[in-house]
Amino acid sequence: MQVFIGFIKIFLLIILLSGCATIKAQNNAYSTKKTTSTKALGLYKKGELAARKNDYKKANGFFHKAIKKDPQFVDAFIQLGGIAYEQKEFAKAKQHFAKATQMAPDYKPRLYYTLGVIAFKEKNYPLAIKQIEHFLSFEKINKRRRKSATKKLANIKFIAQAIQNPLPFKPQNLGEAINSTNPEYLPSFTADEQFMIFTRRVNNQEDFFLSQKVAGVFQPASPIEEINTDKNEGAQCISADGRFMAMTLCGRERTAFGSCDIFASVKRKGKWLAMRNIGKEINSKYWDAQPSLTANGDALYFASDRPGGKGGRDLWVSYRTGNKWGTPVNLASINTDGDDQAPFIHSDGKTLYFMSDGHPGMGEADLFMSRKQADGSWTKAVNLGYPINDEGQQGALVVSLDGRKGYFAGPKESAGEGPFFGAIDIFEFELPLSLRPDPVTYVKAFVHDQANQPLEAQIQVVDLANNKIYFTTLTDELGLFLSVLPSGKNYALHVTKPGYFFHSENFQLTDINDIHQPYELKIQLNKIQKSTADVPQKASPIILQNVFFDSGKSTLQPYSYYELDQLAKLLIDQSAIKIQINGHTDNVGRPADNMTLSQKRAEAVYDYLIGKGISASRLSYKGFGETQPIDSNETAEGRRNNRRTEFERL
Repeated sequence: MQVFIGFIKIFLLIILLSGCATIKAQNNAYSTKKTTSTKALGLYKKGELAARKNDYKKANGFFHKAIKKDPQFVDAFIQLGGIAYEQKEFAKAKQHFAKATQMAPDYKPRLYYTLGVIAFKEKNYPLAIKQIEHFLSFEKINKRRRKSATKKLANIKFIAQAIQNPLPFKPQNLGEAINSTNPEYLPSFTADEQFMIFTRRVNNQEDFFLSQKVAGVFQPASPIEEINTDKNEGAQCISADGRFMAMTLCGRERTAFGSCDIFASVKRKGKWLAMRNIGKEINSKYWDAQPSLTANGDALYFASDRPGGKGGRDLWVSYRTGNKWGTPVNLASINTDGDDQAPFIHSDGKTLYFMSDGHPGMGEADLFMSRKQADGSWTKAVNLGYPINDEGQQGALVVSLDGRKGYFAGPKESAGEGPFFGAIDIFEFELPLSLRPDPVTYVKAFVHDQANQPLEAQIQVVDLANNKIYFTTLTDELGLFLSVLPSGKNYALHVTKPGYFFHSENFQLTDINDIHQPYELKIQLNKIQKSTADVPQKASPIILQNVFFDSGKSTLQPYSYYELDQLAKLLIDQSAIKIQINGHTDNVGRPADNMTLSQKRAEAVYDYLIGKGISASRLSYKGFGETQPIDSNETAEGRRNNRRTEFERL
């Protein structure tokens, strides 16, 4: 194929002009293939033939000879520019194309676009913008070319601004414990960042590797033998507590629905169970991949090329109700007609990072972010900026729980003068403040019995603002659990197990510093013993951590209902138990008034339980005022602890 036709295939669409063959421009006439002399045209055709054979040197010679015969032969100048462009001799190409546009400003509008591209390559962004805007000013441009040029113009405008306002970006290699001479990529972390799982390509085959952090340092990674096979495993995400992993598996012999499906594995007794297809609710007969799970497990974000989207690959989300995943929803306000993929939903549940080549950006595909609003809508996609994004294609991004660090996989160029181990390594960098998610923290606890033996118990975290369950899980066989909680809210935590008294905690995550001070608890559950006349069983009083009253009053706040409902359920399940409700205050105010207030508050709980169907014969109440403090009354926190409601078994 002749050089100029190849050039057109990449950048331009030939616009054929009809009408007069000779046009006056800048007081100079120019000629075309239709109007040039017979000798010039003969030389031109020989040049075309040589170009088809990729003999650029000979083709150049014929086109120059044609111009000697006809110095106004505009098509010959365009061909010379096309050959120079193909050979990346942009200065020559610019010279020939500029000559053509000077001779015939309106003959081939596409030349202005190409001159804009050349100016862009030379980093002359103002000129690039001017040339492409001039190209777009022509009316007779087909829709496909106009769309492509409009996108290019938006990218150049963004680049011109981004380069003038670079963000701090100093990637640090994670080191040889993680990176090897093989490619490593797609890292994922537990919420406490004690475990990292990533993909390593060994002998052209992808496997999962795991590294544990000891004393703040990641140890040498080892393969996850329970999951790895002789086929590819990749594009995974791990749940906040490290007990659930979703991943992408491709190849129809391994999937039930499409070319690539999302699978999942659960960790039991320190081992990963066999991978299972996550189901037809999420997977389709098309490409479904790159899962990212919210911290509380109620939503799964992923990429797919299924119908119903806006482009090649789109971002989708499926919400879970109970154990069932809902029909995936297209994130239409974020997706483009390009490829939008590699989603990562942060543990705050609303900051989404992703990769796209459809939004204005620096290069082939950039990293973006969007935030989910209270009404469920998403903000306009924000480019993460330069030099986090560059002219190449960026990889997936993962952001730490505290929002300070970003993790990505990159080539040697990402290392700068630092260490580099393989074709692709995993790096970390400090994320600029403007790009960070909302603050979150986590609750990590060990649940045990009176003999300090681990218990498998149910954990529920409740958002006290609406009394809705935010997170439900079970402790593992070691009695451990971890739950991520967004800051700025109040939470109740309930630990229950049949045959045991429940335990509750209250978290007021209103201080941004809490992200660096996670709650790590040791929770003891007391077994419910059968009382007899001969051997009375009486345990220590159990504090109802989430029972609240209006200040100075005995009116129950709605935040209290969930915990009192749990107490009512316990009494219904354990029909032989009788309890006494105890009320306590701090030492602020007159002792007599505090005694009266504590009595009325205990009575309010008593009345609530009766309203839930508990027989009055099983209940009693008593106020102790300020007489039984459990903490100092000299501090606000101590006084808050002393203002409590509790129950004890009779």
